[in-house]
Amino acid sequence: MEVTFREKINLNQSQILIGLDTLSGERGDLRYLIDLETKAPSGMEYLVILDSFPSSRLLAIEESDYTSYHFSSTESLRSTGEFQEMSKLINKHEPWRTELRSRPTMRMRAPFGTGS
Repeated sequence: MEVTFREKINLNQSQILIGLDTLSGERGDLRYLIDLETKAPSGMEYLVILDSFPSSRLLAIEESDYTSYHFSSTESLRSTGEFQEMSKLINKHEPWRTELRSRPTMRMRAPFGTGS
């Protein structure tokens, strides 16, 4: 998906909301936020909030928050705007990368009959 705006967006003064309907349109939440009356055309399981580089985030309805081992949706449509912030599954510090770099490299030989 590509979105084009008429003018440059200043995320320090505004925010962009992107609703994601990943299952049936007849399930999920129609309302983007509790304090926003605007509704989506189908039920959303996830909501992306872009408001600045450090605070942009992915939210989910409780039933779809896979970081809490929930893999479903609501029984029917609702209009509450109750999305919760998801826990991160991946840390920024990845010690395995250092471990991989410190291992000696191994040269592979070409299969028999291929030349080198």
